[in-house]
Amino acid sequence: MENHKIMEFKLLLEKEKEIIQKKIFDSFPYPDARVGIFELIRSIDYHVFLGLHSKNKSKSSEEFLFVDQLVGYGYMRAVSLFWNSDLIKSGFFPLFPSDIKNSEWADSIIQTCGRICVSEQY
Repeated sequence: MENHKIMEFKLLLEKEKEIIQKKIFDSFPYPDARVGIFELIRSIDYHVFLGLHSKNKSKSSEEFLFVDQLVGYGYMRAVSLFWNSDLIKSGFFPLFPSDIKNSEWADSIIQTCGRICVSEQY
């Protein structure tokens, strides 16, 4: 009986994960996935820069470590949602400036994917 409940719970989590990942992909406001990849890469660059150069990590170290963990877990999952073989065939893509909306979108996607990855561990 206990194993049955665990299996039901795992199936529920898997369905919820699929729904969340679809919502993530649907939240992307541009027709070209390369824009999403660029924004995700810029977001992780920014987080790595902050992590390496933050002089006051102890100020809110618990919060810093939590976000750092979500970014670490979620980055590859987030990129994999937008990566496909068509991106390789499509050639170069011009660089463009980020705006706050795109930066917040990328941060949110990476942290959401991080939460999914953390939940998969339990």
